[in-house]
Amino acid sequence: MNFCFLCSILLQFWLYEFVHCEQKLIVSSAAGNGLPSSVDSCYGDACYVSFSRRAVDNPLNYPRGLYVDKYDILYITDVKNYRIVRVLTDGQMETYAGTGEGYTENADGTPATSTSLILGVGITGDSIGNIYFSDTGGHRIRKIDVNQTIWTVAGQNYNKESGITFDGYSVRTGFLTSPGALYYREDDDHMYFMENCRLRRFSMSTFIVRTLAGSGQCNLVESLTYFANALRMPLYDPQAFYIDSQGIAYIPDQNGFWRIFPDKSAV
Repeated sequence: MNFCFLCSILLQFWLYEFVHCEQKLIVSSAAGNGLPSSVDSCYGDACYVSFSRRAVDNPLNYPRGLYVDKYDILYITDVKNYRIVRVLTDGQMETYAGTGEGYTENADGTPATSTSLILGVGITGDSIGNIYFSDTGGHRIRKIDVNQTIWTVAGQNYNKESGITFDGYSVRTGFLTSPGALYYREDDDHMYFMENCRLRRFSMSTFIVRTLAGSGQCNLVESLTYFANALRMPLYDPQAFYIDSQGIAYIPDQNGFWRIFPDKSAV
């Protein structure tokens, strides 16, 4: 995670717009006009409220997550507008998923722009072109395939019920509770995600889930410096994480900035 990425994350919360750092740390906007605005229910081009489709001319409302694919296309979870937008390399913005209506009752196999969503911070992707996101209100992790069709990857949505899938069981048939940040790691074909103040992961082939860090107790605790077992450590409101090439996880929360090693020790 480099400085340019960190500065973009920090500024989005203050300016309601996404920024990126260019050479010599010159800051320029990538999307958002700096004015938070709610977009009514819309489809396709009807979602754009300015006279331009340029990303910097259009408002975002509480942008929380971002992902950049191998083609340098930027995907943004525009949370309070209940949609995922993407910014193309020419600077044009378009709705990629969501109708602008905040509920999650649509079945799998529906077009992404005809599917209502309640989003969170989680969004990631793979090299094939699939986009994965946290359907937070539906307690699911879902996929938008290359045909822009939505499918559920993990978590059931019976009457919007939440629940817990214990370690060693499949999230394909189990329940989740408001999954947050996501990261698909191609090296080991696992999906990493935040849930209930824990960092967890599941195999994309077997869907068996394991907890990597967090006791599930969302506690604010002073003077924590080391845990021999990351599974016993409390995390408090973790909103993001990063997995490096060695499989070491980095988690900022209100108790500190944690580094989780593959042996599950934490500092």
